[in-house]
Amino acid sequence: MPQKPEYKEEEIILNNETMIRNFDDIMQRIKSAIQKVYSKDKYLIVNNLHERTIAHKFAEYLQSEFTNCNDWNVDCEYNKRGRNTKRLTYVDNESKKIFPDIIVHKRGTENELGYNPNFLVFEIKKEKTIVKGRKIETS
Repeated sequence: MPQKPEYKEEEIILNNETMIRNFDDIMQRIKSAIQKVYSKDKYLIVNNLHERTIAHKFAEYLQSEFTNCNDWNVDCEYNKRGRNTKRLTYVDNESKKIFPDIIVHKRGTENELGYNPNFLVFEIKKEKTIVKGRKIETS
């Protein structure tokens, strides 16, 4: 069974390998992926293509940023938690099926892996998109 990640001051350890040095390192990887979208795929933004199209390209660049970090998976519209549908429970106990635009994670469940497999989740919205917010409960 894989080893549960140990959280130390400024690094995340997984399977005895340093995955990410600190928050600044994570942010640099994300910024690098965003910069690649703007430099290599500006056409998608300038021509107002759909969020999913832009999210897909961003996910490709994120994958390249996280490839050498213990093989994290980057998926779009990933709706499973093991064999079950991924759900989010709100403060009012309403449960809703979710499809994160992009998720950086290990495929599998806590039981299979021995730790929470989710690392980063992205919801992509274009500037003019309006979303009615709801308070959610996080663990």
